[in-house]
Amino acid sequence: MTTEKISGGYILLARKLLNSEIMEKPLLFLKMWIWMLLQASFKDHGDLKRGQFFTSIEKMRNAFSYKIGYRIQRPTSKEIRTAYDFLTKGGMTVIMKVTHGVVITILNYDLYQDFLNYEGHNEGHSEGTRRGTIPRKKENTGNIYNQPALQILAYLNEKTGRKYRDASHIASRLQDGGTIDDCRKIIDTKLRDPFFIENPKHLNPVTLFRKSHWDAYLNETQEVKNSSW
Repeated sequence: MTTEKISGGYILLARKLLNSEIMEKPLLFLKMWIWMLLQASFKDHGDLKRGQFFTSIEKMRNAFSYKIGYRIQRPTSKEIRTAYDFLTKGGMTVIMKVTHGVVITILNYDLYQDFLNYEGHNEGHSEGTRRGTIPRKKENTGNIYNQPALQILAYLNEKTGRKYRDASHIASRLQDGGTIDDCRKIIDTKLRDPFFIENPKHLNPVTLFRKSHWDAYLNETQEVKNSSW
C-alpha cells in the first residue's frame, strides 16, 4: 500500500502556544506568527540563514487580507506594524530593515523546529520546564538570551538596570558585521562617558546601536583602549 506524500513541507507548533499571550491578542497576531513560521527558510539559502525570510509591509498586508462578502479587507500598515512589534518585543523575532523590505529572523527556530526537542508526541504529555513558543510577560525570559542580539540586550539591561526588549537595532549591527565583543565595548565605553552619565536615557539600544553612530562609537572604544595604562 502506497502512502501519499504531502508536498510543501511542514512546521512544528508547541502546545504551549495555547497558554501564551498571543492567544489574548487580535487574530491577526496569531495568523502573522504562523505565517512567519511557514515563510522562514528551513535551511540556509543565499543570503538568508535558516529561520529567516524576506518580506515587506505590502506583502504582509496582501498575505493577511480576507474577504467579507465580495469585498477584500486588508489590514492597515499600522496594524501590521503593531502585530510584528508584539512578536519582536516578545522575543520571538528580530526584524532588520533592508533594501525594499525587511529580513525577519525567527528566534529559537532550531529549538522549536526540531521534533527531537519535544519530550512527548501524544496529547497531554508534559514538555517539562521548556518555554512555550510565545513567552508571557511575567515569565522568566530563559533561553531566548541564547541569541546573540538578545545576549547583548540582556547585558545592556544588566548594566543600566533597565528592561529594554527590542533588540532589532543590535541585530542589524551584527548583520552588518559587528560582533558581540564590539557591542559590549560600546556599552562599557558609554557607561563611562560624561554625557551619557548625565543623560542616562540615551543609554538605550536605539541610540547606542544606530547605524549612523556605529563607526564613531566603535572607534571611541579603541581610543579608550589605547589611552589606558
